[in-house]
Amino acid sequence: MPPFMPNGSAAAQAINRDRVVAGYAGGPGVSLAATVWSNLVPPRLTPPDTPHNWAWDTNDAGDIAGVLFGDGTAGNPNRVARLSPPYETSVADLGRPAAQPNVEQVRINNRGDAVGVLLNWPGNLRFSFRYNSSGVWGAALAARGCQRATRHL
Repeated sequence: MPPFMPNGSAAAQAINRDRVVAGYAGGPGVSLAATVWSNLVPPRLTPPDTPHNWAWDTNDAGDIAGVLFGDGTAGNPNRVARLSPPYETSVADLGRPAAQPNVEQVRINNRGDAVGVLLNWPGNLRFSFRYNSSGVWGAALAARGCQRATRHL
């Protein structure tokens, strides 16, 4: 995947059946930004009020699950995002589960349900979460652990 600028970097995270690739990219002095490659033309997706953000997954409809980064504090937490075509103008800030300041990873299925990992401070404990297409937060596979939650929707 081509980066945005000389000496930049890009990280592809997922690809769907239409070969749309979701990931993130950045460069020297530029924050990382969620990126979608379609026909190798990468728009840099920078929703307002986020220092940087990542796209983690895409489904067959082209919906993308990602993270809008705050500074990781309770006053400015990381939040779950759903981006849909046209990506530059269709970013939904889904928020986060209550009292959880740090969303780390998110995956999305073809129904639009999202599942991911939360980092809860102090102690750096990780918990899984699920956000369904009806807008309801809940626990996901809590007994199986978070790493597995990001692989099984």
